[in-house]
Amino acid sequence: GTGIKKIDKTSYEIIDVPYSEGSYISGACGFSALLKVKNKNRIILVEDGSAYPFFHEVYNPDTNIVTTKKASDIGLNKIKFAVSSDDFYYFVGSDENNNCKVVKVDPVTYQYEYLLSDGEYDVYNLTVSKNSIVFNALRMSDGAIVMGRINNNGNIKILDDKLENLVTVLERIN
Repeated sequence: GTGIKKIDKTSYEIIDVPYSEGSYISGACGFSALLKVKNKNRIILVEDGSAYPFFHEVYNPDTNIVTTKKASDIGLNKIKFAVSSDDFYYFVGSDENNNCKVVKVDPVTYQYEYLLSDGEYDVYNLTVSKNSIVFNALRMSDGAIVMGRINNNGNIKILDDKLENLVTVLERIN
């Protein structure tokens, strides 16, 4: 629904999480992801599918309130999808000129940086690991389906530009 509740881990009591002033969750739009950033102790709910996409910080141990943020707060006009790592959120979306952008966001300060922003690629898959980001995209200049890597320094390297299949990266969890 339009409310957020949490379960107290000792008493199992269900508690309403209050909203900050001006924050809301519409419930009418699609929700594409619930993202957790383990090392920074934050959780957001990404709302897309609307003309005005939002994401909502639903867990912040410092405030214990829901705070709504606009896609424009991180330099996007639309959100296509989002993923997270142990330390950051990554949003794939577009600006007002419909150029695809990949944005890395710090979940505590909401400072952001563009990893891809020139509209050269239309990213449709993104996998994050500790050392790099691997993406699949359509290269706009020639229509090639590519697999690329963005390292921790922000350098982009195209690994393959003759792809016909989607690449999946598996990560050990134990």
